[in-house]
Amino acid sequence: MYPSPGRGHLMSLVELGQSLLRHHPSLSVTVLISSPPHLLPSITPYISSVSSATPSIAFRHLPSVSLPPSLSSAPTAFSDDPAMYF
Repeated sequence: MYPSPGRGHLMSLVELGQSLLRHHPSLSVTVLISSPPHLLPSITPYISSVSSATPSIAFRHLPSVSLPPSLSSAPTAFSDDPAMYF
């Protein structure tokens, strides 16, 4: 599962994963995390809590990637606005 960056999206996707597991306990769920570094302190306790309570849900952090100069100057819209993540 791959949520959009942000705590609310992550929590909703984890709830979906938990619902899948209730109906199909033999499954396992992997959530890919691509949150910007400034968001990690706010989601790390939540990830730890879910990992402890629901071992069938695993979290994998995706590494940051550097864009080539031709793409790094492209507009990012709201992606750098911290208010978008809460």
